[in-house]
Amino acid sequence: MKTLCVSDYKYAKGIEEGTIEDEGFYYKIFEADTELDISDPEQRKQAIEQANPALGDFVSFEQLERAYHATPENEFRRYFLNQWTTTAERWLPVGVWEECYDETAKIEEGSEVILAFDGSYSRDSTALVAISMGDKPHIEVLGHWARPVNENQQWKVPRDEVINKILESFEKYEVLELTVDPMGWHNEIAQLEEIIGGDMVLYYEGNYRKKMAQACSRFYSAVLEQQLSHSGDNDLFQHLINCVPKETPQGTLVTKANKNSPHKIDLAIGAIMAFDRWSDMRLEPEEEVKEEPKFINL
Repeated sequence: MKTLCVSDYKYAKGIEEGTIEDEGFYYKIFEADTELDISDPEQRKQAIEQANPALGDFVSFEQLERAYHATPENEFRRYFLNQWTTTAERWLPVGVWEECYDETAKIEEGSEVILAFDGSYSRDSTALVAISMGDKPHIEVLGHWARPVNENQQWKVPRDEVINKILESFEKYEVLELTVDPMGWHNEIAQLEEIIGGDMVLYYEGNYRKKMAQACSRFYSAVLEQQLSHSGDNDLFQHLINCVPKETPQGTLVTKANKNSPHKIDLAIGAIMAFDRWSDMRLEPEEEVKEEPKFINL
């Protein structure tokens, strides 16, 4: 990373460590001691105090405590403890997804749902995920198409089977929206729009970093706070494990370990998209009911 801030920081640290002599360069660095174990509440409190001179003024300790529990550790260290960090190897902390498992929850036939579709051609997998519309949404995998281990590189996603599954889902549930990341599926999605109506399809801006960073943040916080549930699908679990955080100026995104990694994340992307649209719908204000004009008798 080459920026003015990084250069000044390294220069100041060099003066602090005695490797650089410059009496005319003034600096003041508020950062937490990297030796502190922030998983320990007392040491975390000490770290927060070291890095936040405005604590107790316009920054509250409770606010930063909430941020710790709702933010990936590398982000928390970077934004709230002023520590330079490297990207974590795994997005969700170990064990948090398992805590959201609910064996009693199920999306019943006829329930209102949002469908999320993440399409691929051959190299990645194709995912269809549903989310219920209750106060605590439930996530289920409706379809997952990936190249079998005994197939060669010429294998292709069975497109007719995928489209039929989507149409079956429209018959089984009361679908409020089909949100799609249609990479390589534009013709099929256009055909679907003719059947189910164009107003039922939302093209998700997965390549728009600001939108995707918001979606990832929403999903991450909901999982940590157990504000959603899932049915324990093993493939979805594995795809979430495969997610690697990527820090950008717009926020943290999820990606594969590298472009050619065989470890897929498409079901995770589908779940993130579905929860993001659930969140959007919950926040959208209801249309105001226009009153008929009233006449006043004088």
